[in-house]
Amino acid sequence: MVGLTYWKDLMTRDPSSIHDWFAKGSQARADGLTIIDNPLYAKSALPAVTGETLQEWQTKVDAWEAGFNQAKAA
Repeated sequence: MVGLTYWKDLMTRDPSSIHDWFAKGSQARADGLTIIDNPLYAKSALPAVTGETLQEWQTKVDAWEAGFNQAKAA
């Protein structure tokens, strides 16, 4: 489980983006998708293609997965 300090650090980076990816993950779960359906795993969304840093990409992946997992637990 990810600690609160970790999420506070993420939220200071780009709160709107993180919130959006969290919501997308939560919606994906509600739509019946699986964890491997994370759109950030698509070749076109990988850092080598988008030009973003690995850390930026991982932050979005983590937010999507957290939203997905929270919806799963609910």
